[in-house]
Amino acid sequence: MSWFLTSLCPLMMSWFLTSLCPLMSWFLTSLCPLMMSWFLTVLCVPLRAGPPYFVESLEPMEVTTGDGVCLKCQVAGTPEIKVSWFKADGKLSKATKADIGEYTCKAENQIGEHLTPPVHMTFTPVTSLFNDPGTLGSTPAWPTTA
Repeated sequence: MSWFLTSLCPLMMSWFLTSLCPLMSWFLTSLCPLMMSWFLTVLCVPLRAGPPYFVESLEPMEVTTGDGVCLKCQVAGTPEIKVSWFKADGKLSKATKADIGEYTCKAENQIGEHLTPPVHMTFTPVTSLFNDPGTLGSTPAWPTTA
């Protein structure tokens, strides 16, 4: 069981059940009333505060144009960490060619901050041909209406 009074000091609580009945021979056991007591141990362990750090490094990504994009970074540290993603021209919502570029993850708390090296995102264009697979590389045959 854990209780948290503050984010810096978790309380560890343990309950112990003990019998105060003395050891007796087997025939006197039924005469001994069962007496129990509870002991509560409270231990406050202050956690070492420090600036955030990244658990895994970021890898370059290739995204298909029009797909949703999920940028993720794993951080650790204490106290509470705020994570933000940055790109020179703003927020990324739906992937377009305009989103090609470098993204940086910033983790910060009361102690300090840490930035990832930029991760480079490239895009694969969506291509589809309307003719036979055997004619790849030739001019696509566009469907016509009669």
